Amino acid sequence: NNYRITNNLKDQISINFMKNKFLNNSSNFSFGYSKNTYWDSAKDAEQFNISYSNLWNKIGYTLGYSQTDYSSFNEDETFVLCNG
Repeated sequence: NNYRITNNLKDQISINFMKNKFLNNSSNFSFGYSKNTYWDSAKDAEQFNISYSNLWNKIGYTLGYSQTDYSSFNEDETFVLCNG
């Protein structure tokens, strides 16, 4: 399945942003977006992700969300992360 998505890849554009000490000294924020285009111009794939991590009462936690749109491949993926 991964071969089908990486095969025939023409271009990949990625934007990533990370900010440490986002709200306080122990928090982090990240955002990412990427788009793949393929030699078969009818196909493309997009991915978006965002996450936030922090420390509360000496307990670390992470909240995250990721969405991948492979609609031209008839596939989509969505992940929600809550980790402590």
